[in-house]
Amino acid sequence: MVNCQRCGQVLLAEGTYCSTCNHEMEQQFRVVREFIRNHQGVNLFEITSGTGVAIPVVLQMIKEGRLKIN
Repeated sequence: MVNCQRCGQVLLAEGTYCSTCNHEMEQQFRVVREFIRNHQGVNLFEITSGTGVAIPVVLQMIKEGRLKIN
C-alpha cells in the first residue's frame, strides 16, 4: 500500500500523488510558468509573492526539472 506524498491519502494505483494533489500541483505549475514567462528575470521570492505558490512547491518544481529560473 502506498500513500500520496502530499496529503497521505491511500493510492489505489501506482504513483506518487493522488489525483486531487496531482491536479492542484499542475494548476500551480501553470500559474508559476505563466508568471515567469511574463516577468523574466524574477527570483524565487518574487515568484512566490506574485503567484501565491509556496516556496517549497516552487523549489520542488525546480528540483524535478520542470522549472528553470535564473
